[in-house]
Order: sequence, then structure tokens, then C-alpha cells
Amino acid sequence: FLQHFIQRTKDIYFTNWKNSIEESPKLASYREFKTLLNPERYLTIVKSFFVRNQLAKFWCSNHKLAIEEGRYKNIPSHLRICACWKTGYVEDEYHFIMICPALDALRKRLFSPRYIRYPSWFKFKELLSNESDQIISNLSRFIYYGFKERIKIMGK
Repeated sequence: FLQHFIQRTKDIYFTNWKNSIEESPKLASYREFKTLLNPERYLTIVKSFFVRNQLAKFWCSNHKLAIEEGRYKNIPSHLRICACWKTGYVEDEYHFIMICPALDALRKRLFSPRYIRYPSWFKFKELLSNESDQIISNLSRFIYYGFKERIKIMGK
């Protein structure tokens, strides 16, 4: 009985967790690649507090990209455009990691050409859910230095 009770409790908790992610308007990217309820590997891999903190904010949509800032200003999501290069693209997590021309040099330095050539949602999802220590480390550095670069470009 006890084993069934414990398993049932875990199942209920997991279902509630999954539903809360699905219902959240903020966690669109996160729900695409977070399928298991387990501690994130970056918590043990990324040693720098500042880099790890920036990555945690990115995962939780607690960042300064237009997709989030526009939410608080009641700007329709399709008008939350990247202000770095005025490309006309919505500035969301996908755009920041895979496309934004302002971060091309950083992207080339930290990601393999496989992720850079012909960017796609599939490659984005694969990159963010990767279990490789090296890729997790490079992704965390990209996010940290990418936001620093964005601040320099935008002056805020």
C-alpha cells in the first residue's frame, strides 16, 4: 500500500507541475524542452554564481528580452521586436539564442556550426535540452555574455 501511495503522490505532484507550466503565459520556451521534474544539470556544472544566476533567470523567463518586457507594457506579442538590429523579428528566447545578428560573433565562438547553420526550432530545442557538460557550459556563457552585449548595444 505504501509504495502505491508514494507513487500516486508523485504522479499527482508531477501532473500539477506540468499543468502549471502549460497554463503559464510566460514559460512558452521552457515547456518545450522541460519534460522531466528533476534538478537542472547546469546547477552543478556552471560554477560561476553570476553565469548560473543569469541562466536561471533565462529559464524562468525573468529576463529583459522584449517578449517579457512587452508583457508588462501590454504590447501585443507580435510587436515585441528586437531593438538591437531592427530586424523586425520578435525578440524571444529563440531569436536571442539562434538568430540575433548582434550576437553572431559570440554564437560562432561558443556553439558548433551545427547549431549556427540553418537555425531552426528543432536545433534550439536540442541545444537547450542537451545533457553535454560542454554544451551546457557554452550555452550558459552565451546567455551571460549575450545579455551583457545586449546591454552595451541598447544602452540599458
